[in-house]
Amino acid sequence: MSVQLSGQQAVTGVSNSMSPGDFANLGQSTELAFRVEFADERPPQQQLYWRGLVFSDFDGVTWRPASQKGQWSSRLQAPAWIQNAFATVPDESRAAPVNYKVILEPTQQNWLFGLDYPFSQQPDINTTSDFTLTKDQPVTQQLRYDVSQFASMRIDPVLTKASRRENLALPNEGNPQARALAKQLFEQSGSDPVRYIAAIEQWINRTEFRYTLSPPRLNTNRIDEFLFETKAGFCEHYSSSFTFMLRAAGIPARVVAGYQAVSQVAMVTYGKCGKWMRMHGLRFGLRAKAGYVWIRQPLWRLSE
Repeated sequence: MSVQLSGQQAVTGVSNSMSPGDFANLGQSTELAFRVEFADERPPQQQLYWRGLVFSDFDGVTWRPASQKGQWSSRLQAPAWIQNAFATVPDESRAAPVNYKVILEPTQQNWLFGLDYPFSQQPDINTTSDFTLTKDQPVTQQLRYDVSQFASMRIDPVLTKASRRENLALPNEGNPQARALAKQLFEQSGSDPVRYIAAIEQWINRTEFRYTLSPPRLNTNRIDEFLFETKAGFCEHYSSSFTFMLRAAGIPARVVAGYQAVSQVAMVTYGKCGKWMRMHGLRFGLRAKAGYVWIRQPLWRLSE
């Protein structure tokens, strides 16, 4: 995720919206984002996805969090979407959650970070219906908060009509080439979502895409321009286009912004931000290394 500085420049980090193509230069920030202290054994490296904001609304240029979200605090009775999520947790996981403390540096925002899926018993911290932690007030100074993660939890095991509609929504017009490609690949995949994902991956691998922090700026049809013209960008470009392609094929999907730990040190800097796409039943991530991008193998989950 990029945080705007001025003009055409930005730095790595997580902001409250995502507009791939706005910036022609993305600088790498090494500023500390947060530290983590685990109460017991540290989870495996591949499970350290630090969830931040979830972007469901897309106007053709910018991704934003959904405008209508439920919210729950431990002070209140748990709503149905919390109860449904906890009902998927095995008894052994309920008895032994992953407990940890986050030491978050000031962000001037009210949303927080936590492992999929985070819960906090602190009375001034809430959990939204897309499982983002939020605080009552913006974080203007270093904040320590306690979080729990319950292994094997699945959220939204059955999508509601409203959630499905929200995570399929695309503008009525724009990006005709991407829509046509989605239709073609989905039909060739026998309308199978897993085969369709593989087909997109194969198409990307056959095409000369490159990962760069200095991509060309994009104009009106940004998905088309990235996929068929510039073929150059960073995590925002790939996650936006991938999610668009899923929705264009009738597969509910959204973008999760946050961080993935890349070392054994429990410290996360703004330069380690990333995106992963969620479709109902699977999770995919984009990671950059050595100048190219690949789609992480799916993790079977009945989740987002």
